[in-house]
Parts: sequence; C-alpha cells; structure tokens
Amino acid sequence: MSIPTRWVMVDDTDPGIKYTGPWNLTLDTQNDMGDDGPLFNGTSHGVNVNGNRADFSFSGSRLIIYGTSKAQLLDANFGTIDPSWDCFVDGNGLNSSPPTFTIENNWILCEIDSLSDGPHTVGVTARVSSPNNPFSLDRYQYVPSASVALDNATIYVNSTDAAVQFGSGWTPFRNHAGSMTQQNGAKVTFDFVGVQISWVSSIPNTTSTQSAPATYSIDGGTPVSFQLAGLENTSTEKNNQILFQTPALSPGKHHIEVVHGGNLSTTPLSLVYIVVQNATVPASSASGTLGLPSNTASPNQGSGPHSTTKSKTPIGAIAGGVVGGILAIVALIFLILFLRRRVKKGKATEGQSTPDLAARQPTIEPFNAFPSGPAAYQLPSSSSTQYVPQTTGKGALAALTPKRYAPPPPPSGARSPDLSLGSGASETKGQNGAVVSAGSEGVISSQSGSGSGQDPAPLPVRVLRHEDSGVRLPESEEIVVELPPLYTPG
Repeated sequence: MSIPTRWVMVDDTDPGIKYTGPWNLTLDTQNDMGDDGPLFNGTSHGVNVNGNRADFSFSGSRLIIYGTSKAQLLDANFGTIDPSWDCFVDGNGLNSSPPTFTIENNWILCEIDSLSDGPHTVGVTARVSSPNNPFSLDRYQYVPSASVALDNATIYVNSTDAAVQFGSGWTPFRNHAGSMTQQNGAKVTFDFVGVQISWVSSIPNTTSTQSAPATYSIDGGTPVSFQLAGLENTSTEKNNQILFQTPALSPGKHHIEVVHGGNLSTTPLSLVYIVVQNATVPASSASGTLGLPSNTASPNQGSGPHSTTKSKTPIGAIAGGVVGGILAIVALIFLILFLRRRVKKGKATEGQSTPDLAARQPTIEPFNAFPSGPAAYQLPSSSSTQYVPQTTGKGALAALTPKRYAPPPPPSGARSPDLSLGSGASETKGQNGAVVSAGSEGVISSQSGSGSGQDPAPLPVRVLRHEDSGVRLPESEEIVVELPPLYTPG
C-alpha cells in the first residue's frame, strides 16, 4: 500500500499529549543508543510503572507511534517480555509491533493505516515489570486531514516527495527508502515554507569509510560546508543521521540546494527525509506545498517507491497559457463591446421613420406662362401685331429650351414698362402707354399708343417657353409650361 510522503510529527513534549500517571522526561541520555539515530528533538517520556497511559487526539487517516525498544526476555518458557505495550484507537485495540532486544531509538511501537479520514484518539499503555527497564515514548506521526492547520506544525517530508528535485547521478538504496550519490557535483534541491529544516540520511555499509565534503545554500546565498562522516564499522549502517540543520530562517518560502563534493572513493551523500520546522507546507507537492500524493514512501525506512528523476514545473507552458488566456479575455471584451454597439445602432435606425417611396409626392406647381386672362402687349407703333407662341412641334421644343440672355437695353429717355401677371384680365400701363395684360390665351399684341416725339422702330419680340426645371412629374399629371417675365421693347 502506498504511503503519503508528508506527515505531521508530534514530539513527546507536545501539550496535546495527555499523560496518565507519572511519566519522566528523558533528555539526550538515549541519543547514542543503537544504530537507528537519535531521539526526535532529543527527548522522550519514560515510565517504570505498569499501566500508565499516554493519549493523543488528532484528525487524519494514518498513524505511527515511535519509541525506544530495549526489551528483556524475563521468562523464556512463558515468553514474558519487559517492557511491552498496548495500543488503542477510538477505544479499540491495535496490533503492537514486536520489540527488539537491542536498544534502538525510532522504533515503531504501533501503526495503523486504515483509519477513516477524520478525528480520532489514540493511546498507548505501558506494560512494565521491572522499574529498572522503563518504557519510552518518543513521538506520534500522522497524516493530517485537509482541515488541519499546519502553521505551527513540524512536517516530515520523504525523499520521494515531488518537491525534492534530484539531479543526475542519484540512485535509490534500501528498497527505495532513500537516495544517494557518489558523483562529484551532484545536486538536489527542495522548496519549502518554514523557519528551519533538518537533513536526515542513512549511511550504507557498502560504501567507503572515507569522509567527504558537501555544501548547502539557501535562497541562492553563500554555500555552507558540512562533512559527510564515514562509518567506523562497516558491518552495520547508520540510520536517521542528521547531516546538517539550518539556522533559524525568516518565516516564508525558501529554496535549498545541496551539492556533493566527494567521489567514488568517499562517503556518499544521501537523503531519507527532511524535517521542516514550523511550516505552512504548500498545497501540492509539485509547488512545495502540503500535498499527500499516493506515490509515496513510508516514514519507516523499510520500503516505498522512489524516483530519481523529478519532473519540473513547465514554467514556459504556464506563462504561455496565462498570456493566451489574457489575450482571449481581451478579445472577448472587444467583441462584446462591438456587438453591443451594433445593437444600439440598429435600434437607433429602427426608431427613425422610413420614407414611403410609394406614397404620392406633393404636386409641383410650375410657373404658368398663360394665366386665365388675356394678355396683350401694346407697342408704340400704330400697327398691331400679334404673336402666338408655338406650342407644338420641333420649334416648340427649341423655343422651350431654357436660355440665359440679357434683354436689349431701352432707348435713351425710355423707361421699361411695369409688368404684371394676374389670374384675371388685368393690365398695367407703363409710362409710354404700353399695356401688358395677363390672360389665359398667352397672346402678345402690340398696338400704337400716344407718346411725345417720334416713335422708335419696333423691336422684334422673342417668345421663349420653359419647361419645368428638371423635376419629372408623373405621367398622369398635366404638362406645366414656364415662361420668363415679359420685357417691353424700346
């Protein structure tokens, strides 16, 4: 079964643990015992009284209880072991892990991985026969529910976590419980949110005992050197070894890079897990946040899948997608504005009245050259001449063609007569006796009139008939003829 790569670590000194009966705090006195490394934070709680209990409530789905195993066989016939322990979850008993008869820290006392995700209460009861061989509790470790606040938590991050980025030259070891390298210059990076980290590794017994240099740098700062100590005895390997611990950092996101300075003839650089202090771990492992991926390894260094090549976040693809998305949104906004503008323009056009071309246009009344009354023009000559304008034929068309011309100037001492057109038989008498009458016959007549002096010779009179000024009237309408004003010759 796959195990999450991130767990919450609860030290034995945590105020959330409820101890029943007398328990003793042990400080560093057991750190050098065995080959499985020191106590977590250098402390443990011990009890040498039978039946004392320690309970802890949490919200999560998986749990491991760690302690120190230093059992003794009191009676081989009955299999009596001292000390021993019993574990419970929500009042139900759990199978306890068998003890070891050599002193070992970081020993799994109980483990359960089938809890429903939610609140639970776990407890461990000490079974002690000899007061000289106490039972010791080191820590609780659990997979938290998504609702658990991690602002002040300590987080266990396995080497198989996706936030741990291995470069070339790294290989798995111990059933993929960790990774190691003996390649000079091999790197590994890790992004985290917190104030401090501890780098925990194992030293395999199949490698050189010669020490090797290594460095770590935080946020691109100056590299800090540390030493990779070799094994004194190659018959056993060392587990849970803290290679280095960073100084206190400012709260927030940080980046660490670790570089191996050794070679094939020196102690390898290895990583089993990282402890992040006071961390708000991000929400997905790919971005360095608290994620609980299924392709993970157990905090017990015995088994778990492993990958030496980690995929990096495709920053270019993400940036391109963001830019493309922004451009698409801008284009959509412009399209919406364009369509709204067209709709408004269409509504404005619909609101305007459309002229009815089929409707009857008002009749244009042109100038009528022939009023209803008779028209006569009296010339000074004694003879009477009548001019009747031609109304038909080619001559009429030519005569009706509009022309611009100036009438002949009147003779010296003469005065142009007053002209008048009316709808009835009306006339106007000029100074020289000329009379102009407007009538429907359209006849221009000339007759002699009284006047002093010799009468000048009569001038020829030209009649010009105009059609309308270009407006084409419907065929059903009568033809309208326009004539200019009449001028008095002489």
